[in-house]
Amino acid sequence: MRGQTLEQFTSESLNPNDLRHFKAIFKEISAQPLENVLTYLRDKTAVTQMGIQKAMCQINQYIVQRANDDACTDMLVALITNRVDAEILVDAFYFSEKRPLTFVSLDSTDVVKNRNQIIRAIRNCRLLENTYVLSLGIQYLGEIV
Repeated sequence: MRGQTLEQFTSESLNPNDLRHFKAIFKEISAQPLENVLTYLRDKTAVTQMGIQKAMCQINQYIVQRANDDACTDMLVALITNRVDAEILVDAFYFSEKRPLTFVSLDSTDVVKNRNQIIRAIRNCRLLENTYVLSLGIQYLGEIV
């Protein structure tokens, strides 16, 4: 929506995951009395900014560096269509080379549904031999809780 007026906005520009979030936010805002919407949005913005600030202050460990492996990312985009998710998965894979890692996702439509193909694609992209145990797992949050 950046650079657009509200009248120019269409939900067609959103990926399915963002569209789901947009609909939830829109529903929540629509439930507010018209005269309270601006106050409601300001309050939500303030709470969100405080939450981000608090989270950033609590980060006291090494932050994962970006993998920047465009070839591997492009291969995953062909499977899941969401470039940001593909970049995060590639970053998780590189991070998992140092220690076993399970990537937990709420995205059951792209990531979890295609987890076997994603791991196979990463294996092919990195040309890992079959005897190598890939230390990256993908699991749906609903399978855990």
